[in-house]
Amino acid sequence: MCNNEDCSFVAFVDEAGDEGFKFPTALGDPGSSEWLIMSAAVFKAQNCATEVKCAETARAALKKPLHKPLHFKHLDHEQKVVYSHIVSKADFRSVNVAFYKPELCQRRQFQKKWCLYNYAGRFLLERISLLCANRLLDSTRPLTGDGRVKIIFSKRHEEWLHVFHAYVDKLHHERTPIDWDIVDAALIEHRPHGDLSGLQVADVLASGLLAALQPHQHLGIRESRYCEILASRYFEYDGRVLGYGFKPFPSTPDEVRALLPRHLLAALRMVGDEDQ
Repeated sequence: MCNNEDCSFVAFVDEAGDEGFKFPTALGDPGSSEWLIMSAAVFKAQNCATEVKCAETARAALKKPLHKPLHFKHLDHEQKVVYSHIVSKADFRSVNVAFYKPELCQRRQFQKKWCLYNYAGRFLLERISLLCANRLLDSTRPLTGDGRVKIIFSKRHEEWLHVFHAYVDKLHHERTPIDWDIVDAALIEHRPHGDLSGLQVADVLASGLLAALQPHQHLGIRESRYCEILASRYFEYDGRVLGYGFKPFPSTPDEVRALLPRHLLAALRMVGDEDQ
């Protein structure tokens, strides 16, 4: 299910990493992930049902069981590359929020239940609404629907959805820079990962970005190739990806350049040819 007759867009959201703050002290120590990633794959409602089939195409190409959902983290490197290439050809745009937890201020506050996840959700909603508003302004490519976006998160604890709805209502009253004609709390829901192919697309985005940012638990290396392949789907606004299709914390350009591999910086157009 990825259509709503009244909506113009459908956004699928998944995360990678975790919300913990017990970071590993040695290579091989699992601990908490240094990064929490939240990614959205935003489709036009009118062609969503067709475009999310990229997950089914990948499943067939990888010779995985027909009705078994794909989980990016369970694939080997070559399979992840193939999966990323197939998803990158679909017609959607992506927004991604990445928190580098060791450098977050107010750590005590973020350790409260769902606080960091919801905060990431806020920044994702801002960028989803901007992406949709920008697309609605393009009169050369008419859309169906009333301009709103249906937002589907990967399934969490049932209580979380009520908490997040209350949080979104609070953001609305505080006049947070979200276009409330586009984002409607009543159209935010969560579904099991295996129910919707769109959630599996969001999983590729989040997990691919995490692999580029989070050192491998045992090898201590990062793998940016998946994210480089998928960077063509990142939302670009006013000629920029940083801050829009990709919003990291810390967020100054110099801080980001210190954290990201050069090839990924180039894919995100954060270095020019003269810098490479």
